[in-house]
Amino acid sequence: MPKLHGGLDAGPLLIFDKYGSVLVISSFDNFMAASYEHDVSNSTVSWGIMGKVDSIPRGFHFSTIMYYAASGINKVVCFMFTWIFHDFFYLHM
Repeated sequence: MPKLHGGLDAGPLLIFDKYGSVLVISSFDNFMAASYEHDVSNSTVSWGIMGKVDSIPRGFHFSTIMYYAASGINKVVCFMFTWIFHDFFYLHM
C-alpha cells in the first residue's frame, strides 16, 4: 500500500473497490483540529487531534465518521454534503 499523507495534507479517506463500492472515513466535526496518520510498518491508520496541539479546551468535542456505499461515489458525496450542511445550519441558525 502506498503511504497516505496525513497531517495538514490530509482530508477524508476514500477507499474504492473494483465493484464501485466506497468506504469513507473522515472527521465528523472540528475538521481543522483533526488528522490521521498512516503507519506503513504495521498497515494501520489512526485518527485524532493534530500532533502539535499543546492543549485541548474543556468541552472540546471530536468525532470520526465511517460511511459505506455499495452504489458508488455519487451516493457518498450526496450523503456527505447532507450532513455537512445539516450540521452547519443546525449550529449557526
